[in-house]
Amino acid sequence: MLALIPLLLLGGVVAFGWAGPSTPPPAAMQAGVGLGGYLQGVVGTLAGDPSTARQGLMSALVDDPDNLGLRQRAMEAALTDGDTTEALRLAQSLPTEARPPLAVLLSLTEALAKADTPSARSLLAGMRAQKIQLPLGIIWQAYLDAARGLKTGPLAAHLQVSLPGWSGRWHAARLWRSAGDDAKALALLHGVVTEYPSALLPLLDYLPLVPAAEQTRAVAAFASENPTLSPLVTFQGSPHAPLPGFKAGGLGNHATAALLEFSLQAWAEDVPLLAKQLLNLVSLLPADDPWLLALRTYYLAAVTDTLEQSTEASALYQPLAKRPDGLGFMAQLRLNELQAQQATNAGVRRQALQAGQALAARYPQEPLGWQSLLALAMANRSYTTAAQAATRLLELLPATPSSTLPERQADLYFARGAAWAMAKRSKPAEADLQQAIALNPGHAEALNYLGYLWVDEGRNLTEAYRLLKQAHLLAPNNGAITDSIGWAYYRKGDYETAQHYLEMAAQQEPGMPEILSHLADTYFKLGQQDEALKLWRRALDFAQQGADVPSKQFLRELERKVGRGTLE
Repeated sequence: MLALIPLLLLGGVVAFGWAGPSTPPPAAMQAGVGLGGYLQGVVGTLAGDPSTARQGLMSALVDDPDNLGLRQRAMEAALTDGDTTEALRLAQSLPTEARPPLAVLLSLTEALAKADTPSARSLLAGMRAQKIQLPLGIIWQAYLDAARGLKTGPLAAHLQVSLPGWSGRWHAARLWRSAGDDAKALALLHGVVTEYPSALLPLLDYLPLVPAAEQTRAVAAFASENPTLSPLVTFQGSPHAPLPGFKAGGLGNHATAALLEFSLQAWAEDVPLLAKQLLNLVSLLPADDPWLLALRTYYLAAVTDTLEQSTEASALYQPLAKRPDGLGFMAQLRLNELQAQQATNAGVRRQALQAGQALAARYPQEPLGWQSLLALAMANRSYTTAAQAATRLLELLPATPSSTLPERQADLYFARGAAWAMAKRSKPAEADLQQAIALNPGHAEALNYLGYLWVDEGRNLTEAYRLLKQAHLLAPNNGAITDSIGWAYYRKGDYETAQHYLEMAAQQEPGMPEILSHLADTYFKLGQQDEALKLWRRALDFAQQGADVPSKQFLRELERKVGRGTLE
């Protein structure tokens, strides 16, 4: 089976944990009291609809106001939905001794937003007394101490000792810059970006302090380590100037930077819901750094996107897409992809593809634009466009040899070969797939595509069986590959062996029309006509509901089989 290629944009940051008292579960709801609202809240939470969840839980809370667990759930739902005022009210209504870390953090953020440093220091002291180990608290304590005149040296040293990875050194550097000592800040930042080249936030502070040649080196290192975020620093118009308000002290900017870092760490630790809550908290802080605030909006959109709240994510991306920098480019890129995913007709998908083509043509040196275009073109079955995008990506690969370069080349040759195979261009498909296998002999998908291509065309059958068996050994749980080897036995006339593999493939990928159709064809050959007809109908149902099919011709043949009840 020739499956469409999923292209994933991956990124990451260094992470550390959130440790504190465990969150108590909500008390049992009394029979009939607020039950409807509570169920609405649960359904909204499970469906990824924070607005519905918040409304339901608030409704339940009206009927059961003393339920502390329910109050905490409602607070979390309100913060997830971006209603920080309601979340703060609920947090402060919890008894002091029963407040979880998130509730304490809400109150602490409000105190910082109001420049109420006595309350902020008191809350931090309370967190230490409760043994809530929150790295963000250590950072904010240092900034509060600096704001009231404590010496920078001991504060910076404490941060470096107390916090792991690059975090302590980064915030120590920010303290030194606020104190006007760029030399000490630069020394710390240089160490961070050298040791952690993929760390975005320290890099943004480092670039304004160094000459152009060092900027180029640091940006290239970041792009190599973290290519999915490279436009934020490589793109024309992205900030290489000093961040606004930095040397002025700006407690709001420092607090925002720390909370943004903590949000991204929660996301990196695969807790996207917490990341979204923390990013919503940022809106309370009085930062005046437009770049920092735009970066927060981008990450809020990205986390919301991860949570599959596509409509909300699109609304967040849209204003960013108007920016003339890397954030604008990346926001527009994702808007195109979301438009294609949400499309209910071919016309909308074509519009998304055209927008992707325009973006790639406007910024021809940006690999992410071509990578997105490749995915859009494959989803739109515009296989020639997909092959052209893969060609451009091959041209943009670095000329400098590296340990990962052959695998990256193999992936792109495979992508282009798959596009040609889908377009029924067997000669260029065969050449690209062979090149992918030569570069990476363990490339299971390339082995599968080439073996399936030869079986489908009835040539090189001995070698095709060898390739398919090798692919199946490398990826035994891959339904598309299992289908290919089953179909090869079908074409050979060994229907019983074909049945074994095709039934396995149908279990691995139960909603794939092509696999179901192959299995139905096999049942028909084995004299099980009723079972074959049932499977053809099921395959057609999945196809009509939007499941991927290899071509319009496949769909027409499936409709004919269902209508006639026969292979003939």
